[in-house]
Parts: sequence; structure tokens; C-alpha cells
Amino acid sequence: MTDKVDTSSFSAKTAAKTRDLQAQLAAAPNALLELHDAVLGLPNFYIERTDCLGFVVWDGETAARNGHRIEVSPWNEASIIKVERRGGSGPAQDDLLPVGVPRRLVVLVTSTIVILNGQHGDRPYVPEVVVERMRPVYDGRGKRASGYVPVYETGVQEIVEARATYAAWHAALGMLAAQLAGLPEVEVTGPTAPAKPWRQTGQVLIGTAPTDLRDEPIKPQKQRRRPRPSTQSDLGPSGG
Repeated sequence: MTDKVDTSSFSAKTAAKTRDLQAQLAAAPNALLELHDAVLGLPNFYIERTDCLGFVVWDGETAARNGHRIEVSPWNEASIIKVERRGGSGPAQDDLLPVGVPRRLVVLVTSTIVILNGQHGDRPYVPEVVVERMRPVYDGRGKRASGYVPVYETGVQEIVEARATYAAWHAALGMLAAQLAGLPEVEVTGPTAPAKPWRQTGQVLIGTAPTDLRDEPIKPQKQRRRPRPSTQSDLGPSGG
């Protein structure tokens, strides 16, 4: 019985790269290997948008502890729903039943976020809230606007997801610091970046002072009507 041996240049290069990688792994400090495993073991996070610029970042354990269940579909989509125990008696008394309507979630692969930013020693980018203009809203009953809504330079959904990604990245660094605190080779200090840097910059409206932004229409102030001038002469009736 004979076995075919691949002596091509491609196989030789692959074998050389494999031996080089094995040598690098053998020489790598244990702290780096621990960090590698810890980063890949980070749980995924899930973004739930609440209001205009508000959000909640969930993980599976926190959701379950607060009576919620996260469901992830094969198409990288997820939702969260409130659950309650069935109660009563019988074998199904501990079953968790959904209550209300599922809410949409955006999936964050935490290990990818940490690796991509760690390669460049950078932080996730968070765009500022900038309003380009206030768009008038008409109700069809006249030519005067019934309200105004802001038109943002960067979409609100994109800003919310960027802020939530930053929050997940910051939390992941804290988790890694706690997990690797006992390593003898290195001293893990945790993240030095601010937890919420967007609180340091105001909400900007171009051409005016910083202002609070809302998605609902802003009603225009009613203008006071000036009194109409009298048509009667102040001199009174003329004499004959």
C-alpha cells in the first residue's frame, strides 16, 4: 500500500507557514494566550433603541435576570420579549410564556469590536449630533407651517448604534480587566477612555447655540395681532 506525498511548492509554503506559526505560539507569553481566549469568549451584546437618542445594551444573562428572553434568528437578526412563568400546577408550570410584542434588537459581535479597535489602538467612532436645518411640517390647512422637525447631518439610528457600540466596547474592556486581573506577567488597568464621551459635547444646531433636540414637531409661537386703527375721525362730526 502506497500513499501519495504532495511535494508541490504550495504545500511546502503552507507547511513552512504552519511551522512558523507553531513556533510563534510556543514563544508567546501565557498572558497573550489568555487574552486571546478571553476576547474570543466575550458574549455578544444586543442594542435596543428606546427613544430619540436613547438605547439599552443587553446581554443574554442580564436579559434573563430581568425576565426577558432574547431570540436570535439564523439571519443575524434578534428580538427581545418579556416572559412570565405559566404558574398553576402540572409539568408546564415553570414554562416561560411571552408577554407583549417582541422588540427589535441589533446584534453586536463583541469580540470583533474589541479586536478591530485593538489592532489600531483606537476607540469606536461616535458621530456628533448635528442638525443641518429644521424642516417645516404642514397640516394642509394653510401655507403656514404647523411645526418643525430636525434634519440631522448623521441619521439618528446610526448615532444610536454608534453610541451603543462604544458602550459595549467599553464594558467589554472592563470585563477583560476583571477576568485577567490575576495574571502574573502583566498588570491590567482597565479602560481609561470615558464611558460616555457624547456627554462632553452638546447637541449642536448649526448657526445657533446648543439646544435640546426632539423628534416631535415644534409648534410655532402664536403671534399677537395688532389692534386695527379706528376709521372714525378723532375730530368728531363737522359743524354746519
